[in-house]
Amino acid sequence: MSFNKVDSNVDLSLFDINSRRKSAKKFGFNEESNTRNIKVNHAMKIVNQQWKLLGLRPSTIDSYNYNFSKFVEVTNVVYLHEINNDKIYEYLSSFKDVRDTTLKGRLKQISAVLARFYDNGWFSVGFLEKH
Repeated sequence: MSFNKVDSNVDLSLFDINSRRKSAKKFGFNEESNTRNIKVNHAMKIVNQQWKLLGLRPSTIDSYNYNFSKFVEVTNVVYLHEINNDKIYEYLSSFKDVRDTTLKGRLKQISAVLARFYDNGWFSVGFLEKH
């Protein structure tokens, strides 16, 4: 009998909140602002740990990471609050001469990452509902 094994190599320090200042620095919050500005790279580290705990296949996680890193590269977003519909359209329009199915696949993967951000409370409303 075969069982799916969950990779338990998780960096628990990402979830450790000892003090406001330490946690703000660790999670990439911009203290000059009244709102929490979470850096995309820190958010992705946390989401990757969550995916590992949920038992997603490494190839699925790699695919999400690859496509989302391309999204970040094309749109130059640094903080989560910078992500909006215009950025998504900018990313999708950067693909030249590709089929609609390819664009739908890219959008589906970006949406999966954004849904995880929403589940973590980093977006107050479901992203695709809000924008």
